[in-house]
Amino acid sequence: MCNCSTAKVERLFIALALPDPIKAPLVGLAEPISGIAWTCPEQLHLTLRFLGDVPVGQIDRIGKRLAAVCVEPFLLPVEGLDSFP
Repeated sequence: MCNCSTAKVERLFIALALPDPIKAPLVGLAEPISGIAWTCPEQLHLTLRFLGDVPVGQIDRIGKRLAAVCVEPFLLPVEGLDSFP
């Protein structure tokens, strides 16, 4: 007997959208590198937390909890860039 779960999941992360004035200089840094496929500028973001595989039934609850978060505007200096495979 298989104990594998057949529940549908989505790979999710929590991220901040970047303002256009920040995206422009970042796009300019995207030089061709073998094996790297750069994301399109519309999808550039700052990942705060990778949630991994989340059961579809939990997504609405997570979204509602995140929608309740209220944070004052803040400055966030960018000191480096990284990527995920």
